[in-house]
Amino acid sequence: MQACAYCELLEPILGERPQHFKLYLGGRRFEQGEHGYPTVRFWSWYEQLRQRYRDFRASFDPKHEPEDAPGDHGLWEPFIEQRLQQKRDLILVAGLRQNQRSTLRAAGITTIEQLGFSDEIVRFGNAFVQLQKERYEPTMIQ
Repeated sequence: MQACAYCELLEPILGERPQHFKLYLGGRRFEQGEHGYPTVRFWSWYEQLRQRYRDFRASFDPKHEPEDAPGDHGLWEPFIEQRLQQKRDLILVAGLRQNQRSTLRAAGITTIEQLGFSDEIVRFGNAFVQLQKERYEPTMIQ
Protein backbone atom coordinates (compact mmCIF):
# COMPACT_ATOMS: atom_id res chain seq x y z
CA MET A 1 0.00 0.00 0.00
CA GLN A 2 2.68 2.47 1.02
CA ALA A 3 4.79 1.65 -2.04
CA CYS A 4 1.80 2.37 -4.30
CA ALA A 5 1.25 5.69 -2.54
CA TYR A 6 4.89 6.58 -3.22
CA CYS A 7 4.43 5.61 -6.87
CA GLU A 8 1.42 7.92 -7.06
CA LEU A 9 3.44 10.77 -5.53
CA LEU A 10 6.24 10.19 -8.05
CA GLU A 11 3.90 10.25 -11.06
CA PRO A 12 3.76 14.07 -11.45
CA ILE A 13 7.53 14.32 -11.03
CA LEU A 14 8.39 11.52 -13.47
CA GLY A 15 5.57 12.20 -15.91
CA GLU A 16 4.28 8.63 -15.53
CA ARG A 17 3.62 6.12 -12.81
CA PRO A 18 6.62 3.88 -12.06
CA GLN A 19 6.11 0.44 -13.57
CA HIS A 20 7.96 -1.34 -10.74
CA PHE A 21 8.89 -0.74 -7.14
CA LYS A 22 11.25 -2.48 -4.76
CA LEU A 23 10.92 -3.19 -1.07
CA TYR A 24 14.11 -3.01 0.92
CA LEU A 25 13.83 -5.47 3.78
CA GLY A 26 17.19 -4.82 5.41
CA GLY A 27 20.25 -7.00 5.34
CA ARG A 28 21.31 -5.53 1.97
CA ARG A 29 18.59 -7.32 0.06
CA PHE A 30 15.56 -6.31 -1.93
CA GLU A 31 12.45 -8.42 -2.23
CA GLN A 32 11.23 -9.70 -5.64
CA GLY A 33 14.43 -9.72 -7.61
CA GLU A 34 16.12 -7.24 -9.91
CA HIS A 35 13.09 -5.31 -11.19
CA GLY A 36 10.98 -5.46 -8.05
CA TYR A 37 7.20 -5.71 -7.97
CA PRO A 38 5.06 -4.67 -10.93
CA THR A 39 3.01 -1.66 -9.80
CA VAL A 40 0.01 -2.71 -11.89
CA ARG A 41 -0.28 -5.89 -9.82
CA PHE A 42 -1.28 -3.89 -6.72
CA TRP A 43 -2.74 -0.75 -8.24
CA SER A 44 -6.46 -1.72 -8.21
CA TRP A 45 -6.20 -2.79 -4.59
CA TYR A 46 -4.48 0.48 -3.73
CA GLU A 47 -7.14 2.55 -5.53
CA GLN A 48 -9.91 0.70 -3.71
CA LEU A 49 -8.33 1.30 -0.29
CA ARG A 50 -7.58 4.92 -1.14
CA GLN A 51 -11.22 5.48 -2.13
CA ARG A 52 -12.47 3.85 1.08
CA TYR A 53 -10.22 6.20 3.04
CA ARG A 54 -11.44 9.22 1.07
CA ASP A 55 -15.07 8.20 1.62
CA PHE A 56 -14.40 7.80 5.34
CA ARG A 57 -12.81 11.25 5.52
CA ALA A 58 -15.64 12.85 3.52
CA SER A 59 -18.32 11.37 5.78
CA PHE A 60 -16.46 11.91 9.04
CA ASP A 61 -18.35 13.95 11.60
CA PRO A 62 -16.34 14.87 14.72
CA LYS A 63 -19.64 15.13 16.66
CA HIS A 64 -20.50 11.49 15.89
CA GLU A 65 -18.31 8.77 17.37
CA PRO A 66 -17.43 6.06 14.81
CA GLU A 67 -18.89 2.63 15.48
CA ASP A 68 -16.49 0.07 16.88
CA ALA A 69 -16.01 -2.90 14.62
CA PRO A 70 -14.00 -6.06 15.10
CA GLY A 71 -10.97 -6.53 12.92
CA ASP A 72 -7.26 -5.98 12.78
CA HIS A 73 -6.64 -2.71 14.61
CA GLY A 74 -2.97 -3.23 15.39
CA LEU A 75 -1.99 -1.69 18.71
CA TRP A 76 -5.58 -0.45 19.18
CA GLU A 77 -6.90 -4.05 19.24
CA PRO A 78 -7.13 -4.40 23.06
CA PHE A 79 -8.89 -1.02 23.31
CA ILE A 80 -11.49 -1.91 20.64
CA GLU A 81 -12.02 -5.37 22.15
CA GLN A 82 -12.62 -3.81 25.58
CA ARG A 83 -15.15 -1.36 24.12
CA LEU A 84 -17.00 -4.17 22.31
CA GLN A 85 -17.19 -6.12 25.57
CA GLN A 86 -18.39 -3.08 27.55
CA LYS A 87 -21.14 -2.53 24.98
CA ARG A 88 -21.99 -6.25 25.08
CA ASP A 89 -21.77 -6.15 21.28
CA LEU A 90 -23.31 -8.92 19.19
CA ILE A 91 -19.92 -9.83 17.75
CA LEU A 92 -19.16 -11.49 21.10
CA VAL A 93 -21.52 -14.32 20.08
CA ALA A 94 -19.36 -17.25 19.02
CA GLY A 95 -19.52 -17.90 15.29
CA LEU A 96 -21.57 -14.81 14.45
CA ARG A 97 -20.48 -13.36 11.12
CA GLN A 98 -20.22 -9.66 10.30
CA ASN A 99 -23.15 -9.79 7.87
CA GLN A 100 -25.31 -11.48 10.54
CA ARG A 101 -24.31 -8.78 13.02
CA SER A 102 -25.32 -6.11 10.49
CA THR A 103 -28.67 -7.80 9.87
CA LEU A 104 -29.43 -8.01 13.58
CA ARG A 105 -28.36 -4.41 14.16
CA ALA A 106 -30.66 -3.28 11.33
CA ALA A 107 -33.48 -5.11 13.14
CA GLY A 108 -32.71 -3.10 16.31
CA ILE A 109 -30.87 -5.88 18.13
CA THR A 110 -27.47 -4.48 19.17
CA THR A 111 -26.45 -6.38 22.32
CA ILE A 112 -26.13 -10.03 23.29
CA GLU A 113 -28.81 -9.47 25.95
CA GLN A 114 -31.27 -8.20 23.34
CA LEU A 115 -30.45 -11.20 21.19
CA GLY A 116 -31.05 -13.62 24.06
CA PHE A 117 -34.43 -12.15 24.99
CA SER A 118 -35.94 -11.36 21.60
CA ASP A 119 -38.99 -12.76 19.81
CA GLU A 120 -37.95 -11.11 16.56
CA ILE A 121 -38.00 -12.93 13.24
CA VAL A 122 -34.90 -11.89 11.30
CA ARG A 123 -34.10 -12.69 7.67
CA PHE A 124 -30.60 -14.09 7.01
CA GLY A 125 -30.23 -14.46 3.26
CA ASN A 126 -32.92 -16.91 2.14
CA ALA A 127 -33.64 -18.21 5.65
CA PHE A 128 -35.76 -16.73 8.40
CA VAL A 129 -34.63 -17.10 11.99
CA GLN A 130 -36.98 -16.72 14.92
CA LEU A 131 -35.17 -15.49 18.00
CA GLN A 132 -36.88 -17.04 21.00
CA LYS A 133 -36.92 -15.52 24.47
CA GLU A 134 -34.63 -16.99 27.11
CA ARG A 135 -32.82 -19.21 24.61
CA TYR A 136 -29.31 -18.79 23.35
CA GLU A 137 -29.76 -20.74 20.11
CA PRO A 138 -31.91 -19.33 17.30
CA THR A 139 -34.48 -21.69 15.79
CA MET A 140 -34.81 -22.00 11.99
CA ILE A 141 -38.36 -21.65 10.61
CA GLN A 142 -39.76 -21.86 7.10
